[in-house]
Amino acid sequence: MFVPKIGCLRWEDSKAIPIEVMFLFGAGFCIAMAIAKMHLGDAFKPIFEYFGTLPILIFLLCVCLLVLCLTMFISSTALIAILLSAIFASTKDFLDVPMRSLVMLIATICVGFSFMFPISTPPNAIVFSKGGVKIWDMFRFGFLLSMAGIVLIIIFGMLYWRWFF
Repeated sequence: MFVPKIGCLRWEDSKAIPIEVMFLFGAGFCIAMAIAKMHLGDAFKPIFEYFGTLPILIFLLCVCLLVLCLTMFISSTALIAILLSAIFASTKDFLDVPMRSLVMLIATICVGFSFMFPISTPPNAIVFSKGGVKIWDMFRFGFLLSMAGIVLIIIFGMLYWRWFF
């Protein structure tokens, strides 16, 4: 991105990003690496087994809502690194490989639908750090956008992607 005459950014552009946002990225990667090395993905197994008895649409909705709730407290980068390994390890007893792949794909995309808080996604943090958007406004409009995104991605996944796995 910074390659002269080819890249779209200049080094001066990076100085405008607050240092807190850079710490947020770094902390997300550190948390994800620590949890992956400790194999904490297996801790989610009882939760996914409990919800695994539900129909697949309800199961997908529960996974998407879990992702949405967790991104309020942890960065999306760390969450998806943790959650994909947890989904893969925890659902092998009751979902076949194509359905596990579909669940992981939908969960990965749902991480990007968290528009409610600054910590959720890096663009949220950057926009919030400029001071023009209040938390309540982010939550109010972000909730509606997130719910619409979840419903649409589940419908699209079940009608289209399901046949490719």
